[in-house]
Amino acid sequence: MVKDVFVVTASFHVHFLRPVRQGPLYAEGRVISRSPRLLVAESVLRLSPQREVARGSGTFALSSTPLCGVDGYRESSDA
Repeated sequence: MVKDVFVVTASFHVHFLRPVRQGPLYAEGRVISRSPRLLVAESVLRLSPQREVARGSGTFALSSTPLCGVDGYRESSDA
């Protein structure tokens, strides 16, 4: 979502609901709120559509540091 500046994590909370021993995991996430300097997002990790194993939410701040100025940064071709 943010391709021009470095984003820092202000807070992140994870709830582990059950152990995972094997199998593919499916993750989905969404932005709940976005202001000019702040993003709030949540995510869910599942073993199947009905079997949730973890949940997380976080607040992320947009910095004023351009991504091109971050050592080791390179744009992904997947974006």
